[in-house]
Amino acid sequence: MRHASQIEEKLSALLDDQRFQTLDAHYRKFNIFSALGADHNELRHSNFLAFLLRPNETHGLGADFLRRFLRLLLQKFESHARPVSSLELQLVDLDGAIVEREKDNIDIFIELPSPLKLVVAIENKIRSPVADGQLTRYKEIVRRRYGGWHQIFVLLTPEGYDTDLYDSAYVACGYAEIVNLLSSYIEGIGQQLSAELTLVLVHYLQMVKGSVVEDERLRELARQLYYGHRDAFEYVYRSRPNLLDPIKSLIEVEDTLVFDRSNPLLLRFAPRDWTKIDVFNTCPKNAWTKSGRNVLFEIKGNKETERITISLVLGPANKGLRDFIYSSASKMPAIFVNLVKPMGAVYSTIFMRELLSASAAQNMDSEEKSKAIAQSWDDFFKTELPKVKTEIEKIAAAYESLGEKA
Repeated sequence: MRHASQIEEKLSALLDDQRFQTLDAHYRKFNIFSALGADHNELRHSNFLAFLLRPNETHGLGADFLRRFLRLLLQKFESHARPVSSLELQLVDLDGAIVEREKDNIDIFIELPSPLKLVVAIENKIRSPVADGQLTRYKEIVRRRYGGWHQIFVLLTPEGYDTDLYDSAYVACGYAEIVNLLSSYIEGIGQQLSAELTLVLVHYLQMVKGSVVEDERLRELARQLYYGHRDAFEYVYRSRPNLLDPIKSLIEVEDTLVFDRSNPLLLRFAPRDWTKIDVFNTCPKNAWTKSGRNVLFEIKGNKETERITISLVLGPANKGLRDFIYSSASKMPAIFVNLVKPMGAVYSTIFMRELLSASAAQNMDSEEKSKAIAQSWDDFFKTELPKVKTEIEKIAAAYESLGEKA
């Protein structure tokens, strides 16, 4: 009771701290982009940037912002190595520019026809990592289709990564540069912009500075708060919602399923019927879980990518039994999909599917993720689980008919 009282006092002290109130007020301001879940959503950032770059969009900017952005990119090259000169860019009419989304899976693709004959391929990464060979693959597609054209390849990230780590043909662009470009643009011609566009641009800048680019003032304020109220923050952190909470609540309402030993990033369960099947309850109770089950479903969450998978795992048991189940399952790839080969010495996955992919998660807000997980779980529960359950129970019965002891 005393401990609870102490925590309550620490939380109250945190809420009363003027620095916390300042930080809280900053993030409580209404922001249309945050309301739409665009904070870390690469898809929505790419959509908005492409909107600003298109000369004929309803923003009324014409090609002005596109021209400024291209000048920013040209400054990243030595003057003798620039695909086109700054003077050429300044003098040419850019109204015919074509700005596309997801052309050949490239996030933003800009095509400037004659006289420049320039293409710009932009890969936008906010939370997701650059996949092996991804940038080189895009580069080769562009070079093959636009031979004889000038080309600029851009990796856009919050930090402005060193692109030599991935492909030296790319130039790095950081979101801080986008913030500076937009900020100076608003300052320079702010009075010429419509009130509606000015408001949208200000909201976008606020969102980027609060969620994508490090704001040093806010960061220092947060550090001071953490060291001044460490116990309160750590209590709040321990109490945060878990990645697997949405799926856990879906399993809890199913009377036909029973939970097994779990942790915040791993849920284990089995069909309740399996408690009566001896073949599925032969694991030494100190070898895996105290339930003694040797066949369990596992739902795993990756807190970095937010990918969620569900697998059927063979745990420690009699080698003959494990070999029989694994061998039988491997002969039914249509049922036991993504069976991992070869069979593991202790643990073996004989079925696996995604409930939420990393690529989907990065473009969803919390509500969208919960809906996607619920839909995937419903599909698994109604279509795949019955088939897997039926077939593995047949395998268990076949093993028992052999008269072998687990």
